[in-house]
Amino acid sequence: MLVMAFLLVATFIVTAIIALVMVSLSSSRAYRSRTDSIRGANDAVEIAVSQMRSDPDHGVDGTSEAVDYDGYHVVCDGDSGSGAVTASSVADRRVTCIASKGGRDLVRTRIRFVDQGGNSPGADVEIVDRFVYD
Repeated sequence: MLVMAFLLVATFIVTAIIALVMVSLSSSRAYRSRTDSIRGANDAVEIAVSQMRSDPDHGVDGTSEAVDYDGYHVVCDGDSGSGAVTASSVADRRVTCIASKGGRDLVRTRIRFVDQGGNSPGADVEIVDRFVYD
């Protein structure tokens, strides 16, 4: 009788451990999938930024650039006043890029192209902020 009780308790413990391992594996797969999606979206944004960086006509107020990369779609819109020309210089370009996949927005990134008054377009690129959608 004592042996049967021990076997029953051991069976419950092993079953609980197996269930815990299965839940952990499932969570790990979901986390890895989400991380891979965000990484892919960020890569797509980086490609869009590299295409726009040195061309002062890209990313100015009222313009929109679209890039497709590895199933991700990125749209970068010039912010208000971006690249505005004044009497003495040109304002830095500021864009907001949204990366999506399958019609679902994944990442929004705001970027500033430091153009040094128009003398050196894309001399530096600053990521102002990055937001990951749920």
